[in-house]
Amino acid sequence: MSKLLINLKNLREERRISQEAVAFNLKITQSTYAKLESGKTKLSVERLLAIATYFQVDVRDLL
Repeated sequence: MSKLLINLKNLREERRISQEAVAFNLKITQSTYAKLESGKTKLSVERLLAIATYFQVDVRDLL
């Protein structure tokens, strides 16, 4: 698993936010989000920016 995906999962868990909540705000299914977080689906730049916006962090903090 890449450092980006580990950071993403850790950030979500530290903030005690469910995958469902993140997915809802990104307008995707929980299953789709789980695949992104686990690396089974490629994370696009647009989606990465949306996730950073949702968590109110700079993209560099995730990288």
